[in-house]
Amino acid sequence: MNYCGIIAEFNPFTNGHEYLIQQAKKQTGLDVVCIMSGNFVQRGELAILEKHKRAEHAIKAGAIMVLELPVNFALSGAPYFAEGGVYSLSQLDNISHLAFGVELEETDELMRLAKFKVNENKEIKNKINEYMKNGNNYSVASFKAYTNNIDTTGFNEEFINKVFNSPNNILALEYLTAIYKLKLNITPVFVKRLDNGYNSKKPKKVKIEKQKINFAGASYIREKIFSGKIKKTKKLLPEYSYNSLKEINPSLIKTQEERLSALTLDSIRSKAPKTLQTYYDYNESLASLISNNASKFASISEITNNSIGKSYRKSRLKKLLLFPTLNLTKEKAQKLSKPTEIIALAIKKSKKKDLNNLINNSKIKLIISQNNRKENENSSLLILTNRSNQIYEICSLLPYKNDLTIFID
Repeated sequence: MNYCGIIAEFNPFTNGHEYLIQQAKKQTGLDVVCIMSGNFVQRGELAILEKHKRAEHAIKAGAIMVLELPVNFALSGAPYFAEGGVYSLSQLDNISHLAFGVELEETDELMRLAKFKVNENKEIKNKINEYMKNGNNYSVASFKAYTNNIDTTGFNEEFINKVFNSPNNILALEYLTAIYKLKLNITPVFVKRLDNGYNSKKPKKVKIEKQKINFAGASYIREKIFSGKIKKTKKLLPEYSYNSLKEINPSLIKTQEERLSALTLDSIRSKAPKTLQTYYDYNESLASLISNNASKFASISEITNNSIGKSYRKSRLKKLLLFPTLNLTKEKAQKLSKPTEIIALAIKKSKKKDLNNLINNSKIKLIISQNNRKENENSSLLILTNRSNQIYEICSLLPYKNDLTIFID
């Protein structure tokens, strides 16, 4: 039996995510397996809901299994986030398709661009590196490199503009690039996004099969929740997702941020610059800068704002500051670049028997039972995941609980 994969954060789970899962099933005729960021997400923040609750929402929307994207991928930029998700799914038995959202119509051109990126010529690569050294993030640097070399790439400027000025299109491009780079026999499934775009401040109502559905990006919904306007999101979320989110007290979010800041600050201050250099994505100059600013300032936001420069952008710094707290060293990140285990967060109970072949025949070990966890308790993946769980629980004022796979009716 084949399956369609989806890579996501579900932070939180929206009408758009429910539509993506339903469209993936409709377009392929296959059951859907999701791989999702755990308790930390790409922006270097705690997820708005803990991972099992978000995984439960995906099962209720129609997925049959939700796996946890390892933390080192979840806290990475689009290229490594996408490659980590694609690689992890490719190690499962019979993942034949990958579904993701796009905001453009020219999907053939997007595939051609991804193939071009895999074999990106030296001139383009050098230009991207040059723009990044001047303070641009990877997406902006790529946009500038491609638009300034239209004759070399063969893509028109309007198309390049559509791709690199949309976070959703960039991620779609990176999924395709990962498939081609890893030479995988995975068919892309393009699902047209129905909201007004990643950064839109305005929801959109769409008529689908005689039913009107409201769509908005997760960032818009998070903004409303953080400002205590949860009722404004009710029509933008499936009922089960809204019922979980309406219990959130905005003051808890502030508490989470303050506690995470304190843990992170303590971890950085307790380490000498030479020790900081051993952590993932740190170098000598960055370690010295962070160590120096950690002694001057009393919060992570102050350290971040006073460390920004051409080489160190805010989005990157927010993630970097977490790595010592998570104990994500360069050595551990290297081991996890090709994970040998993956954690199952949630499984649809009625599909458990159907999943036996996938579980038993996959190249990667699925951590489902407590026996699996005991057998692999010394693995880099489980140690890192347990640490991220502990931090989330401490910051969210939650008691310790075992990291179990949940089974949903």
